[in-house]
Amino acid sequence: MRRARLLCVLQRHRGRRLILLLAPAGFGKTTLAAEYARESGAAVIWLALRTGDEDSQYLFGRLRRTFEAVLGQDALPALSQALADGADGAGLALRLLRDLACLRTRFVLVLDDYHVVQDAEEVRQAIDLLIRGLPEGAQVLIASREPPPLSIQGLVVDEQVLVLGAEDLRFTSEETAILRQRLGGDASRDTRAEGWVAGILLGGAPRQLGAADGSLVDTYVQREVLAPLSLRARRWLEALAVLDTITPERATRLLGDGPWPARLAVLADRCPFLVADASGSYRLHTLVREALTRRLRRASPNRARRLWAAVRSLAEQAGDTAAAVNAYHELGDIEAAVALVTRTVDDAIRAGRWTPALGTLALLPERLRQEHPDLALAEAHALVQSGRPAQARQVAEAVLEHGGRTGIVGTQLRALVELANIARYTGDVEAAQDWLTAADHLLLTASLPGRERRLLEGRVLGLRGVCAAVSGQVDAARAALESAERVLLPEGTSRELAVIQFNLGTLCVRTGDYAAARTALASSSSHWRQLRDRGMLATTQLVLGNLQLRTGDLDAAFAMVSRAIESARLAGALRTEAHGLATLGALQRGYGRLGDAAGTLDTTIRVAQEIAERELLVRALTQRAEVAILGDDIATARELLARAHAEAQRLESRVERAIVARALGRLLLAEQSGYAAIEALHDALRDGGEAWGPDERLVAMYWLGKAHLDTGQFHLAESVLRQALQLAAEVGGGPVLAGPAAEDCRLLQYGRQIGIEPAAIGEIERLAARRRAWSGAVAVTRASGALADAPRVEVRMFGSLLVHLEGLVVDPGGKRDRARELLALLALHPAGLPSGEIAEILYPEMDPRRAQHNVRMAVYLLRQLLRSKSAVRYATLSYGLAPQLDLWVDTRAFDAATKGSRGTVGAPAVRALEDALELYRAPLLADAGWAWIAPFREGYARRATEAALRLSELLASTDLARSDAVAEHALALEPDNEAAFERLVRNAETRRDGTAREALLRRYPSLASRLGIRARTGMPRAM
Repeated sequence: MRRARLLCVLQRHRGRRLILLLAPAGFGKTTLAAEYARESGAAVIWLALRTGDEDSQYLFGRLRRTFEAVLGQDALPALSQALADGADGAGLALRLLRDLACLRTRFVLVLDDYHVVQDAEEVRQAIDLLIRGLPEGAQVLIASREPPPLSIQGLVVDEQVLVLGAEDLRFTSEETAILRQRLGGDASRDTRAEGWVAGILLGGAPRQLGAADGSLVDTYVQREVLAPLSLRARRWLEALAVLDTITPERATRLLGDGPWPARLAVLADRCPFLVADASGSYRLHTLVREALTRRLRRASPNRARRLWAAVRSLAEQAGDTAAAVNAYHELGDIEAAVALVTRTVDDAIRAGRWTPALGTLALLPERLRQEHPDLALAEAHALVQSGRPAQARQVAEAVLEHGGRTGIVGTQLRALVELANIARYTGDVEAAQDWLTAADHLLLTASLPGRERRLLEGRVLGLRGVCAAVSGQVDAARAALESAERVLLPEGTSRELAVIQFNLGTLCVRTGDYAAARTALASSSSHWRQLRDRGMLATTQLVLGNLQLRTGDLDAAFAMVSRAIESARLAGALRTEAHGLATLGALQRGYGRLGDAAGTLDTTIRVAQEIAERELLVRALTQRAEVAILGDDIATARELLARAHAEAQRLESRVERAIVARALGRLLLAEQSGYAAIEALHDALRDGGEAWGPDERLVAMYWLGKAHLDTGQFHLAESVLRQALQLAAEVGGGPVLAGPAAEDCRLLQYGRQIGIEPAAIGEIERLAARRRAWSGAVAVTRASGALADAPRVEVRMFGSLLVHLEGLVVDPGGKRDRARELLALLALHPAGLPSGEIAEILYPEMDPRRAQHNVRMAVYLLRQLLRSKSAVRYATLSYGLAPQLDLWVDTRAFDAATKGSRGTVGAPAVRALEDALELYRAPLLADAGWAWIAPFREGYARRATEAALRLSELLASTDLARSDAVAEHALALEPDNEAAFERLVRNAETRRDGTAREALLRRYPSLASRLGIRARTGMPRAM
């Protein structure tokens, strides 16, 4: 029956982005949605949600197939790639939105039975993003028994949401009379249904039909649904009731070949409870379906088993865990159901996918989960990681009791460790220590298999380390974490090992042991990648990127943060992505790319507002204001700082107020209001207090010293600079001071003039010189004549090959690896190469014609990689990178630096050679096995050594310590280099340091013997 009253309302609001149909079962939501979608004139994408869709990967996989069934194969390439990459939640929604933006087709996306997934947080975030980012003309219709917990307040305010509830969906008396007239039968009980359409059809009210054991519904189904059908149609309907979604293909698998599209249409016409959706699938009303399956079990148990076996087979082939577990239950194969759930949950937990893990566990009854301690402990772990510690504690305590009753020590130990983890999560360190002490006692007395013992010992030590760190016992924390790492390393990759290495790395960052931090975090990152936990991979990469930024290694930080952002997007980790964008903005600013930095920070501000990350919002606003100051846009800077100040006041956070005050001090300096700047910077240091780390204090102290200098208070400028240099020496903060010094170096110049710490100031000036000049910096624009359709490209070939497009790393993979090889070859030949020569280099053992074909294919892939057909030119039978391409290559920059050092002496030569050695981070394409690269690699290694030798010689007259360091670097590049060894010996002799000279002879005996250099007597020894 067409519900003209409601369809008129829906059509009147066709332009709204979201329609919600909210009512209990049996109010006709699905039928109304199908009628509206069919009459909308748009393409209809229909997805009936079901158990198992709490897993966002599974849900979006179904969504992709549904879209492609309507719009054609490969309609959603970005979503397909994201699914292949293992993306989750919001990451999948963002990729789908990218695809939808390219569609030219109006569509209505119907999500039926949304209540099935509304408690799944990652699905909620994904659908939130999807609705808010819909392209113009698109619409989402959600049918649910309960209001979905979506963040749609903004859409409601903008009148973009239409809600129809149970009262709207109730049949009026006129509609009831029309329906009864069409159905025929007894109308005497229609008023009892109170407008509930299922009640009108079944002859009762919801409270009556839901009572007892369903016998009322069973009787009705037998009399009114099955009796009017032929025997064959009756058997079809009973058989099809085992399917949650009925399609012609599934009907064929269950009941054999036949014209099933026509048969299903006829069945739907005769049975009002078999409803067709807009995608050509059918669903039985829940009450009727349950009645039919009960009847099937009672009347034909053997036939029921055959049908459920077929459903199990279909579910296993489709990877539908929920349907497979349900089929196992119906078949009585409980152990198989438990085994499948265990495998699925283990995979989800390894990858850190807590919501899908809990959804899968819920497929088994609670009693059954409690009988399997491993499943119960997995549930406890997933619950605490999902932010539900109280429930997690109940589950873990029940497992501990189970272990006590059964006497299984391993179960008791695992429960104790999980209870310690839950206590640690809630901040109750004392309780966590108590649980760990109990676990230690059991470990001492228990007889356990070797691997199980090591895994438990590792977890106990790891948790002890975290508890010690929280309590401020840094040395004890590090010792425990390092012990845990040693215990777990022999067991190979595991989630426990990755967590411990991450915690160890972050602890080492706090204590200033950056080398150890880098090692631990890099190992942790590798494990997260193997475990496919993109959320933790992104977090670890971001910590590592911030560490590299902190130590002044901008190139490595840029690459790492770009990877972190991409990993966070795939994982749907919006918070991590937002923090990554803030760091990326700081890096772009460090490179002098102010236009890029402004754009990135504007995006950070928008995302921080959307996810209500207020602390990040304050920091992003202040960073954006500082970029505006650098671009002399004072009005914008003032506006941004006013917003930041208001947010900081709302947070009632002294730390955030301190950050704003520091930025205000910088603004006042730019306005030449030195005394006001001093006041603001003093406020920043006071408000920051001990909550500020040394890095934050160092930056504020630098600008305070600069403010004193500007106001002529030279003694105060000197005092603040000395304090800053002392703090930097204590915490390794030279690279931190290099940031503000790169913008305005006058405070350091003043310090050098009056003789303050010349070595420390010289090192900070050297680090600052690596950054683009800040003074007068303007937004970076494309070079004149650059290709309009091509992105900015950066290629780094010293070390691993890294390609950046618009600042983001392009990961290698598949056939693109050949494109990257061609890119490296052409980058090393700026003038290009003949096609035949390229074929001989890349495919030396291949038939020439086939080799030429492969070259053309590689060129095609390279143009795809660079997103521009004109990026690779072809002229006079030669290929080359287009001269107009906005391209930077480290080898070319190295060549320019070494060339610029020739014919010059003094500071210009030193700067050019330092730039060259800074670029030469590792051998050319160190991990590439391409045969043709060897002579290039050897050539650049030789030239890097020559540059180091010349720089060491130039520095010998002014800075012997730096000369030594560079000569040692030359020996690291070429261990048998006699000139580097001689320079070290001459420097020791110049200092009259006999101890250093003898140490050199002991370290390099073969070089000393070859050059005839012997130990001398009478030379003073260093004290």
